[in-house]
Amino acid sequence: MKRNVFLPAIIATLAFVVAPLAFGDETFEVYRNIYHDSRSLQDKSSALKNLIALEDRGVAPILTEAFVDLLNSQKAYKESSEKALYCNTLRFVSASLGDYKYGDAAVFLWQAVEQIEDPLVRAECIMALGKVHATDYAERISLLLRNLNMGPSVGGAEGGEKIAYACIISLGDLKDVRGFSPVFFASVGWYSQRVRSQALRSLKDITEDPTDVVQVILWEEDPVKKCLALELELASKASTERKVSSAVFGLSCGHAQYDANQKREAKDFSQLRKVALTGLIQLRAKSSEAVPLEYLSYINGFDEEERILGLLALGVNGVDSAAVVISNLLMGLNTDVMGGVSDVVRNRMVKAAIEAAASSKNPIVRPALASVQNNMKWSNSIIIAAKGALDGFGSGK
Repeated sequence: MKRNVFLPAIIATLAFVVAPLAFGDETFEVYRNIYHDSRSLQDKSSALKNLIALEDRGVAPILTEAFVDLLNSQKAYKESSEKALYCNTLRFVSASLGDYKYGDAAVFLWQAVEQIEDPLVRAECIMALGKVHATDYAERISLLLRNLNMGPSVGGAEGGEKIAYACIISLGDLKDVRGFSPVFFASVGWYSQRVRSQALRSLKDITEDPTDVVQVILWEEDPVKKCLALELELASKASTERKVSSAVFGLSCGHAQYDANQKREAKDFSQLRKVALTGLIQLRAKSSEAVPLEYLSYINGFDEEERILGLLALGVNGVDSAAVVISNLLMGLNTDVMGGVSDVVRNRMVKAAIEAAASSKNPIVRPALASVQNNMKWSNSIIIAAKGALDGFGSGK
């Protein structure tokens, strides 16, 4: 039989690779034994720090074992100094389990959230759940944050903020749509600016398409929250079709839920409608459903800005029903001027209507533009604008 001359070299290479692994396992076991043989919490904590200092994910099972042991021995530490060391040890162990992304520790991390009173320990465990991507706990973390959003807990505002901040970070890491709603309400909640700002940042991480949750907020909440939700939707990575759907729904809510007798809310509802209209314009939305709503913003707009946005949205819409509305508006304004009714506001509106007609690219508007162009009672700038819009259609009939 021919001798394999490469075999000694292969064996030597394997020995070189395996030796550190075996040494690593032995080292882990040494620290594990030191931990269990230690009588004082200080010694146990030191053993765990030395284990973590090895910077090897292989220590995660031993850390988990120690974490469970610490949870079960909570009542043994009664002195304030011991309690402080105990909590600190739980914190750095849970943080390491998160950094190692050790999913098997998730059940014990959640037990700590439920059993430990210290808010910093609870917060660290909650963030670790996000790091290990424990999606099974997304609903529970969401519920915890939802309850905190209602007001400071029994532990006080400071502790509540720490836990809320951790929930927000964790839900951002979990990327589960169930976390969107509570994180959204945290962004407008009672918390400090730091927490609210983090909530807004984390919303972008939770889901690329928040449409379904946003539409619930658009229907159920006050106009300020509706407006923020719609802005988040329009800035998200949802499809254009979904964004248009939300913008139209937001515009509908802005009109249908507006109560003229509630003067204080009138401006907020107008802002919601402006955000919706701006979104429809930027998305170049073509929607027959949006036409009556866009027209309503023109005739009943809170201010001139909303009225002009309504016209411009009709223009980019450009469907036949939108073109008919623009044409009728132009003809009506033209008739007013021919009858001697003219003012600065009408002039601005006719300019916006001409711009809308041009952007519609719909031939239905051509006769109305021609009527404006041929009406010498308009100013030169308006006549020139109408001519330019007509020229944009070319020579087609």
